[in-house]
Amino acid sequence: MDGTDPGHVASGVGAAMDNGQFVSDFSKIGPWYYETIDRKYPLFKYSELCFLKAIAIELGLVSGDAKSEYEAGVRSSMTELGVPESNIVSYLASTSPNYYGTTASYDDITGTSNTALDKILTQKYIAQFQECSFETWADHRQFHKPTLMPFASVSSSVFNMNPSDQANNTPNAYIKRIYYPSSEYTVNATNVKEAESRMGGNNSIQNNVWWDVN
Repeated sequence: MDGTDPGHVASGVGAAMDNGQFVSDFSKIGPWYYETIDRKYPLFKYSELCFLKAIAIELGLVSGDAKSEYEAGVRSSMTELGVPESNIVSYLASTSPNYYGTTASYDDITGTSNTALDKILTQKYIAQFQECSFETWADHRQFHKPTLMPFASVSSSVFNMNPSDQANNTPNAYIKRIYYPSSEYTVNATNVKEAESRMGGNNSIQNNVWWDVN
């Protein structure tokens, strides 16, 4: 994020994948995340509340102003990281797309992967970086958003991914559940086998969990 306190990023460049190749135009994790041993570890941030309200409004579950909640979530997250208000205002007005076509401006819906839900879940993903990554994993399994880069390469012994899923960045190009460890087959084999029978008949990390119905 432009304007972020230098402690939050190690430098202005880092490593990221672009069509299977490493590029160097992304910030790396800074010492504020991995060296500040006494920093707070929030379980539920105000920014998350705002994004959840925006999602509920967009889905028609409750009434309200999704744009206002979205922008409040972004502002809360960026303020937490020390970003000046002027930068936040510019960011929320930006129509510059990320790698996948998603922009920060709520009113800009041009291009692909740029719906209101794309924006909300992308910014929720950014806001929950580090502390709340499991929430982002749940969001991706539920909504298949935000659009993320699939594995550049993967061993079939670990993740037997269909090449077309990887090429087309489908929901099946991501890990959907955690393996049952081998110890479970030793001490709890009956229940593990019964559970497997309800999710595809095997212990694949590509099997949907019970609430992931689509």
